[in-house]
Amino acid sequence: MVAKKKIDLLKIIQEIVGLNSKMRFAAIIDAKGNIREGIMKKGQTSLNSQKEEEHFCAQDISMLNEKRYLN
Repeated sequence: MVAKKKIDLLKIIQEIVGLNSKMRFAAIIDAKGNIREGIMKKGQTSLNSQKEEEHFCAQDISMLNEKRYLN
């Protein structure tokens, strides 16, 4: 039996947000566009609601899948 290594998504997101001082929000999404983990930079307020962020992520996945299909 192969043991699966649990990936710390929060740590990855924190590192991504730390890459750019202008970045407000980062998220990791699954293949359906659902946010698996996401954080807002401390001291920042969201420009979008959680529902709007999820909708945006779902649209991104849809566009990526469409591009793969066309190529």
